[in-house]
Amino acid sequence: MIGIGMILREAAGWLLLLIGLYTFRLCLSYLNDRKIVEGFIVAMMGFFIFRGGLYLLRVAIAARALIADRRAEARRDATKI
Repeated sequence: MIGIGMILREAAGWLLLLIGLYTFRLCLSYLNDRKIVEGFIVAMMGFFIFRGGLYLLRVAIAARALIADRRAEARRDATKI
């Protein structure tokens, strides 16, 4: 059974990933306008937001794999009896 926490964690990961990509786009806009300092600051923010999203996705996928492994192990144990 997939819990609501895992679904929310994965949705938050995708949302942070998209916000991070948008932040990188904003960074490019600043750099095209020759605003180097602002572009650098926005790029650093985007980097950390993007990384946070990747981390949440990685944790959600690991939890999903763990649940699938436990189900497969339970099926194996049920067939042994």
